[in-house]
Amino acid sequence: MEMEASGAVAFEKSDYSRGDHRIVLPPECIPLFADGISLILSRWVKLQMAVARSRNRWFGVAEYLRLTCGKAKHEAVEKMAADILAFFLQPEERCHGCINKKANKKAEEPCNVGHVQYLLYELCRNTFSESTVGPSSLMEVGNILFNLHQDLLQGKYDSAEKLGKTLTWIGEDQLERLRKDEDEELEAIRNANANKHRKISRRQRQKIRAYLVKVKPFVCTVVCNGFWNSLTRNYQAVMHHHHI
Repeated sequence: MEMEASGAVAFEKSDYSRGDHRIVLPPECIPLFADGISLILSRWVKLQMAVARSRNRWFGVAEYLRLTCGKAKHEAVEKMAADILAFFLQPEERCHGCINKKANKKAEEPCNVGHVQYLLYELCRNTFSESTVGPSSLMEVGNILFNLHQDLLQGKYDSAEKLGKTLTWIGEDQLERLRKDEDEELEAIRNANANKHRKISRRQRQKIRAYLVKVKPFVCTVVCNGFWNSLTRNYQAVMHHHHI
């Protein structure tokens, strides 16, 4: 799937080899599918990153996701899950407003993976005001949703249970990169703070004292009166300026 110049998503081609012309799930499958949708969205790294940042959480996102496992409730994600479920359960609504004309299809046509991917793209774009998830991520999540739906249509009810046991993070490599970037940023902050509060060594004091005695003799009186610390607080800037 690629992003076209117009901002639209080009659908992934599908021969619908796993297709079933029954496009509505039987009632007993609906709770299983609804739970599966919620699980998939909760483990979607890019989506959960967008959720965290919508809450003004710009640092520590990786740790936040690790602790919550994507289970933190968010109204926008719950609405997305409901829209996805409605898309599969209500064929007559498959051309509703959140689907671009490129996704439009006749209600009697079987759903294909391209329609699901485009639905996800539009929902993410409308919910977070921009495309925050990327084509490859949309493709992966769209495939998982589509395959789960097809399995349930074909009576493979254990697929939902297997998904709950085996599904980890969707986009785990992105989560690892995020964790690494945040660790490096945290280390940089710690180093900056350590340098800020670093004590002046004896040799550095001697250099500054020599400078003050040589270049600014009158300062010695101030030093002797107990204001040495205030004068040396910015010693590094002084040394740099006078090339000591």
